[in-house]
Amino acid sequence: TLVSSADQPTTDPATFYGTALTNHYAKAVHAATEDGRAYGFAFDDVADFASYIQDTAPTGLRLTLGAF
Repeated sequence: TLVSSADQPTTDPATFYGTALTNHYAKAVHAATEDGRAYGFAFDDVADFASYIQDTAPTGLRLTLGAF
């Protein structure tokens, strides 16, 4: 629900999409994805609802590319 709380973004999914004035695109994207995780709204990464995986303290990286 758009700006329904002074503390934006909210991290409680029960408060999402509570009125007709809402982000229907984000609602549809979240409904169509596993665990409701999708980057459909500008703050999905802030509230941990985005679909990517991150490591905030990486110690290394291994990348293996096969033949194309």
